[in-house]
Amino acid sequence: MTLPIHALLLNTISASAQVAPIEPALVPVVNKDQQIDLQMGKYEITVAEFSRFVEATDYQVPKKCMLFTSTRWPDPDSPGNWDNAELTQNPYRPVVCVGIPGAMAYAQWLSEQTGKPYRLPTLQEWQLAASAQTTSRSPFGEDWQQTQICKYENTEDLANLAGMQIDHQHRYSTSANCNDGAVYHTVIGMYRPNPLGLHDMMGNVKELLQSCQRWDDKNPKQCTHYDVAGEGWHWQTRGVFNADTIAADFYGSIEGFRLVLEQPAKEGETPYNSVFARELADAQRQQRLVHQQLGQLPPAPAGVRAVRNQNNQVTISWQGLANQSARYSVYRSYVDPNGQLSRKQTLVAKDLTTEQFTDQLPGAGQASYTVAATTSPGQGPFSISVETGHHVIFKPGQRIEAEHYVTQEQVYLIDHKEKNQQSLAFNDNPYHYPTGDKPLLPAWSSYQFKSPKQQDVELQMRLRADEGTQIEIWQGHHLVARIADMVPDTLDIIKVPAKLIASDAPIEVRAGTQTWFMVDWLQFNPLASLKQ
Repeated sequence: MTLPIHALLLNTISASAQVAPIEPALVPVVNKDQQIDLQMGKYEITVAEFSRFVEATDYQVPKKCMLFTSTRWPDPDSPGNWDNAELTQNPYRPVVCVGIPGAMAYAQWLSEQTGKPYRLPTLQEWQLAASAQTTSRSPFGEDWQQTQICKYENTEDLANLAGMQIDHQHRYSTSANCNDGAVYHTVIGMYRPNPLGLHDMMGNVKELLQSCQRWDDKNPKQCTHYDVAGEGWHWQTRGVFNADTIAADFYGSIEGFRLVLEQPAKEGETPYNSVFARELADAQRQQRLVHQQLGQLPPAPAGVRAVRNQNNQVTISWQGLANQSARYSVYRSYVDPNGQLSRKQTLVAKDLTTEQFTDQLPGAGQASYTVAATTSPGQGPFSISVETGHHVIFKPGQRIEAEHYVTQEQVYLIDHKEKNQQSLAFNDNPYHYPTGDKPLLPAWSSYQFKSPKQQDVELQMRLRADEGTQIEIWQGHHLVARIADMVPDTLDIIKVPAKLIASDAPIEVRAGTQTWFMVDWLQFNPLASLKQ
């Protein structure tokens, strides 16, 4: 008979005391002004610790977790569970997918077993501990350029970008400017502690808290949304004092927890029991070898050039790396005038051993190229993008496909299931901040355009928008139209009056609010043509 995964994990810890709880290592946290005097878990609660609770109580975690792993992209229609093999294969990583109910149930069980008052921290307690009583974004300094964070935390970084590219063929445009050696959440305590001696406070996993952010309107004693703090491996660090919220019934693989012991602090730290401490140290040594390998990703190739001939052949060249084992990949984005190819970045060559590649384009459309190097640890960051060719100059009466932009900020392409159909999404959260503190960075895209005269037109756009979205259309410095009051979450063609001026200034589609929307195409129809 095959044992369940949590039973197998217990055998790696201690065969003689399978259901005995493991008390957390504790660090004193004291602030007289805030009336805080307690002991906080030095680390996040691990799979090994939570597994004992499940074994002892047969606690059933709902199978509704939004899994995000090397093989699973978050999908609400295909939920997983906390004991997914990839999440539990290393029992010294933080336990995830247990939600607020599971975290509170574990704390209650530990309290009952030990006779000590364990619980989740409040937001006030967590921020005091995470900041180490400093006022900067992080206790080790502001780190605005995010070059130092990888020494202290497992965050969204260059290793994370490389992992997303390899595992999911998806690469975010930004990250911390460093490499922490981990793609997903990793073994606890792998990085420097903060000045209080606490590990992973702002990275690895977001941490569930017991303080309530929103109460149910019909039942004021029932909390619907709790505070959650830290950023986890999948988010860039905003700072200690930027908390977020999480629904009471949400289960995700980016959220874990640590505990506090609500007793006056003792002098110095309280360690794990010696057996667990020794096994954790062994796990950290093994994981450090993995981090060191992934921490040696190659740099982006420099000196990238693209030369195009009259037959639409493009020769891309670049400077090779000193590492003779490096292999190179070339990615292309093509603006197809005939709409037969997606503009999304596509791999056109891989495993190249020379610093040159010739690509045959299908036509005269504009193309851009970027190059990445791969060594044994994985694929490094992309080079700068180089372009060749010309964009279409649109005129009134012509349909402008949204993906035919010349320049843009904060947008990304969406391929539809229909053949060769794609749209442009305008991102309300371009730097991947948790939703509690998104900066206002309006997304926009611009298109080559020429209007021979000033004229009233009807603007048509096929789009989908979130509630409250406003969209602005500009022609240089001239506001052509402003769109609002759309039916939310409906792909539809909207029609509004607009006014063009005589100009060859580009058309710009710009977000007027901090909301997401998607544009398929737009078109300016002269009113005279509509009457015919």
